Amino acid sequence: MEDIFDDIEKSFTLFRDVIKQFPDRHGHNIQEVSRLDREQQDLLHLIEFIPMNAYQGWNTTQRIKHVRRDRRKVKEETELLEPIIPLLKKYRQQLTEMDKVIGEIRKVKKRQENRQYTCKGDKSLQENFDKGKLVTI
Repeated sequence: MEDIFDDIEKSFTLFRDVIKQFPDRHGHNIQEVSRLDREQQDLLHLIEFIPMNAYQGWNTTQRIKHVRRDRRKVKEETELLEPIIPLLKKYRQQLTEMDKVIGEIRKVKKRQENRQYTCKGDKSLQENFDKGKLVTI
């Protein structure tokens, strides 16, 4: 497993994205389960009211099977999200602040990448720093 401190920007961005996206995904899943329920009801009413031959009946039951599997998959994800959504919603008000923090982290990283040292005492050593290699001592 990767150490979360290897890339602080990446880790904090992931944290922000979880706070931002998980509640949205949870809401989307609830709507998707409802849509799949309605689709299943349509297919069941089709079986109830419309005469079909064996092949048409088989095709319809296959569609029901796929709808049920899709619904189960969405419901299971929703169940996993349920316990954490109340906590994440508390932090949603801080998303703007988190974006600012990520911007600050990026500024620090850029400053660290372009860091240069200026000699304070022996100015004759500055040439070594300017060229990035040992020229004089």
